Amino acid sequence: KPLDNKWTYTTSSGKSGQLVLPTQLKLEENEVIKLTSILPDNFTDDTILATYTGINIEVYIDGIKRTDFNNSLNKIPGKVVKGVWVTLPVTQKDCGKTITLQMNIDDSDSDFFGRKIYYGNMYGIIRMILDDEGVLFVASFVLALFAVVTILAGWIYRFLTGKRLSSTMLAYAILAISTWNIYDLTMCQIIFDNYFVDGPVGYMVIMLAPFPFLKYMDMVQKHRYRFIYNLLEMIVLIYFAVFTFLHFMNIASFYDTLIAMNVVLGLVVVSTLMILLYEINKGYVKQYAFFATGLVCLIVMTLIEIVLINLIEHRIDGMCAMAGLYIMMLCAILQTVYEQNITRKKTIRAIQANKMKSTFLANMSHEIRTPINAIMGMNEMVLRKTDDHEIKEYAVNIRDASQTLLNIV
Repeated sequence: KPLDNKWTYTTSSGKSGQLVLPTQLKLEENEVIKLTSILPDNFTDDTILATYTGINIEVYIDGIKRTDFNNSLNKIPGKVVKGVWVTLPVTQKDCGKTITLQMNIDDSDSDFFGRKIYYGNMYGIIRMILDDEGVLFVASFVLALFAVVTILAGWIYRFLTGKRLSSTMLAYAILAISTWNIYDLTMCQIIFDNYFVDGPVGYMVIMLAPFPFLKYMDMVQKHRYRFIYNLLEMIVLIYFAVFTFLHFMNIASFYDTLIAMNVVLGLVVVSTLMILLYEINKGYVKQYAFFATGLVCLIVMTLIEIVLINLIEHRIDGMCAMAGLYIMMLCAILQTVYEQNITRKKTIRAIQANKMKSTFLANMSHEIRTPINAIMGMNEMVLRKTDDHEIKEYAVNIRDASQTLLNIV
């Protein structure tokens, strides 16, 4: 359950007042804020307080420090870019006591986002997180496995045939997006116990996701716009390298460069859509109709997701966009099957045409050799019977020409 207490806050700059969580306050850099309230009287001995935060926090009950969290524990270079669940076990004896939350706002955050505090037993807290994120986590994990299987199948196919399946490149993009989705959920920290890792990894994989997608688009569009796609791919690699360097050198975190990331992502999306509209206008889209259908479905489902997020408060499940990814992946596989079927039919037709050519040449060879042999036989009789020098010269020419023609046949 949420802890719906009223909180009294004071800051190191002298501000004070009352608030109800969740809330947002404008604070000065490196400011300390304290929230104070009275604990309810319905705790049991297995009760746990839990809140999600990304800033340094210390929790006191009746002036005694009970737990804390500090981002300085991060051993990975760069700033922390994701929050964590902070929990505090309480007992029935803590009922009615004063709870104080002391939080330090670092120099990268001048806004304080106070999130709700929940209480219940461990099972209840985990159940709450599962209710919020469980379906999306499972859907993302299954999609990631699906992408891995597709990639492995593409590798095996290339090893056996020496040819590359276009769907393999899209599977890389789907794997990056689903991996980002998994690392973006707080469940990832609970399951894999990898706080401080999931934030940077999530940003890195989502920055690289456009690269294999652009490769796939270039392949299905038969390299008609190779220059444009190569330029976009270069931009993606450059911004990935620059922003990763800035983060791990502690110059600017991934979160600080989020606007620039969105600009690059928007450039990729707009460029791809413009090319797709041009392809539709020219009728080229028929060559990859299955994938185009899946891409349109993804766009529509993503737009629906955006509308639902704005209409329904605190809706973050992302299932509409996830369904769009599933549809696009399935359509891409259908596109690959369709392309392979066309290739197989062309191969069969080429074999049949080659067989017909061979049969024709064999028949024609027989039909041509028969009169040539007759001519050569009659010419040989002329050579044996005649004593005329001029006629013999003509007959020798006939014999040589006939032998050359016979050799050709």
